[in-house]
Amino acid sequence: MKVLLHACCGPCSLEPTRLFLEEGVDFAVDYTNPNIHPKEEYERRKEALIEYSLKPQGLDLIEGAYDVDAWEQQAGIYGTADRKARCRACYRLRFEQVAQHALEGGFDTICTTLTISPYQYTDIILEELERAAKTYGLKAEARDFSWCYDEATRRSIENGMYRQNYCGCRFSIAEAAAEREQRKRDIKLRKRLRRFERELADRCLEHKLRNQAEEHVSGSLALEITLADFKKLLGTDIADVHEALELIKNNRRLFEAEFSNVAFKAGEQPDAFVACIPQKDFAALCEAAPDSQFLADLIAFLQNNPHATCDEVVSFFAKRSRKYEASAGSEGLSIAFKNPDIDHHRFRFTFGPAQTTFIRTL
Repeated sequence: MKVLLHACCGPCSLEPTRLFLEEGVDFAVDYTNPNIHPKEEYERRKEALIEYSLKPQGLDLIEGAYDVDAWEQQAGIYGTADRKARCRACYRLRFEQVAQHALEGGFDTICTTLTISPYQYTDIILEELERAAKTYGLKAEARDFSWCYDEATRRSIENGMYRQNYCGCRFSIAEAAAEREQRKRDIKLRKRLRRFERELADRCLEHKLRNQAEEHVSGSLALEITLADFKKLLGTDIADVHEALELIKNNRRLFEAEFSNVAFKAGEQPDAFVACIPQKDFAALCEAAPDSQFLADLIAFLQNNPHATCDEVVSFFAKRSRKYEASAGSEGLSIAFKNPDIDHHRFRFTFGPAQTTFIRTL
């Protein structure tokens, strides 16, 4: 097998070329990328490819024509209206040229480094690679290099390589910038949604504490969330319940896995909505509460020490975290701990002379 490996840039070529060399593959590298805009960017990526991937390993480079007009006619016509169609046409144009180079150079197989990137359409890449190979009577080494991405990233950063922040074509410049901004917004929103998730988990735990004999709920547990609480948890202004539910619906991808089955719907009150916790997920959500283990320890302590004095309970808390507060009052001993993200007491236990009561405040 003699392979012509299509390369899109230096960082993406590091691992595929290393693997081919380790496997003893007879191959050369092809740089056919008329999609890259502008020309200065095209040259910069080629220089990084040569300096870091080819020269150190003694590899040959075959360079295709930088035919921008051909790219515009075959791929650029799709613009931003149909990104997948544009990318497919782009792959097809480049792979057909690579296949032509392979025939001219005596290669019998073609391959590409494009599959290493998580930002590419891997399935379409492999389809178009197979298509080009079949059209020109060649074989396709249809490898998915995506598993190498983290190592390629590490090596390219370690070597100080030029790392582009967009795919290549003129349309992808704006698309990549928009995606970066979306990721920034997602990171901020994800942090806020974590507070909401912790609130749901805390309320599940509260239900379990109030009903200690019930290990599970029957059917589903309906938790009412007021709009005021939701706004406080997310730290943002939300006009009404409909907007709150739309925000949740449009960002379910940002929720942790254990919250994926929680359903949200409008409540009976106009200023509240309901989170429906499935029975099968109840235990997992209780465990997701930040202080679930501590509370489990507290319950075990009270069960094992039913006649514990106030001093003994204070001592129990003192051995844990400083965030817990204990105080004695006319109703007994009160213990509370604060949420680090929200300035309020999350749980409060009051130990009276006759029984232990559980109070939760927001």
